[in-house]
Amino acid sequence: PQNFYLSLLATHPDYRRRGAGTALTQWGIDQAMTAGFDVGLEASPMGFPLYQHLGFIHLEDHVLKADNDSTSVVLRIMVYERDQKSLSV
Repeated sequence: PQNFYLSLLATHPDYRRRGAGTALTQWGIDQAMTAGFDVGLEASPMGFPLYQHLGFIHLEDHVLKADNDSTSVVLRIMVYERDQKSLSV
């Protein structure tokens, strides 16, 4: 189905924990809800709590691992469905 996809969101370290990420994500949710679409994203470990707090639902994990490298990153695939009630900022 058609949906909005929220891409890369980052906050400068000097401005973290001040609501900027929440405000930007809420703006994206509001735009999608106005257009009548669900919202999807891939959450980093750092961003996961924010998206969960805003009402995104965790669907599955996707592990990213570079060839010939032992490190990996888990991205959490999440969705905000249009029939949910949006939290206000």
